[in-house]
Amino acid sequence: MRTSQKGTSSIVLTVSCLALVALVGCDEVDHTDDIGYVSFAASPQTDIAHRTINTAGVTRVTDTCLGVTQVGCYATDPAWSPDGRRIALTMAPFTDTAASRAPYQVWTADPDGSNPVQVAMTSDAGDPAWSADGTRIAFSLLASGGIAVVDLCTASMPVTNPRVVVQDGGHPSWSHPPVDDDAPPQPERIAFHSTRDGGDLDIYVLEVGTGTVTRLTTDPADDRMPAWTKPGTSRERIAFVSDRNGSDDIYTMEPDGSNVERITTDPDHERHPDFSAFGLFIVYERQSGNNVGLRRVNYDGTSDRALWDGVYPTWRQTMDDPLTCE
Repeated sequence: MRTSQKGTSSIVLTVSCLALVALVGCDEVDHTDDIGYVSFAASPQTDIAHRTINTAGVTRVTDTCLGVTQVGCYATDPAWSPDGRRIALTMAPFTDTAASRAPYQVWTADPDGSNPVQVAMTSDAGDPAWSADGTRIAFSLLASGGIAVVDLCTASMPVTNPRVVVQDGGHPSWSHPPVDDDAPPQPERIAFHSTRDGGDLDIYVLEVGTGTVTRLTTDPADDRMPAWTKPGTSRERIAFVSDRNGSDDIYTMEPDGSNVERITTDPDHERHPDFSAFGLFIVYERQSGNNVGLRRVNYDGTSDRALWDGVYPTWRQTMDDPLTCE
């Protein structure tokens, strides 16, 4: 079972946006500015919420813990589906009023928290990531240190024994083909970080069809938290976090590891990057002492601006038609 996507408006908008980027920053052309994130507003519970950049209204996804428990929960790791109609997350219900928790499990839900589906039941999961066609979710197996994949179209959920595709790694991010009819087709890939070649974290890419793993970074610093550009972009890049210059900063590179560019230079710690729909912006979290908040920066590192309090941002993409199993 695969998915279908209709319409060509994303191609037209990409061309228009690239033509306007020097003039208006593309705020008017980028597909959506709805950003999901983890909120601490209901501490000790953590919630998944989302809001648009230029409005104050907040939609909470997990304020009732998806109806699973009335005691409370920790919810984290939000990830928008490619069509913007579902959000994946990990959630751990409290086991008592002192906020002791059960293991984190992978869920999906509508943007308002309705229609929840538990995807997997494992001993702690994290970092869910959607495939480009929206039919599969990869996630980290936190207890064993691997990466598993669940097919949403064929699996009976929740899956208790998901297919493991990486034995030593975490924080998966699926490749998304760029909009270029003349470009040769690319194999489906998953970027992830791992210590498999030594004590430091580096970025690797798994070719899903063959199982081939390629190492992208070799810097002696920690390189981690990869994030692939979204569907619809004409410039395929991978954002990642590195402390190669003393503190955590955001960098980008080509999918083969070349042309590394430093995006942030602040002495504070910047983490969890995610691209906007056409790769024009990157949203990320910045930690300064005990304070942490979200920021948005242009893909080339210019026009860095503060957004609001929160962590683990994910930028929503809206397609013309919903992704469906066929």
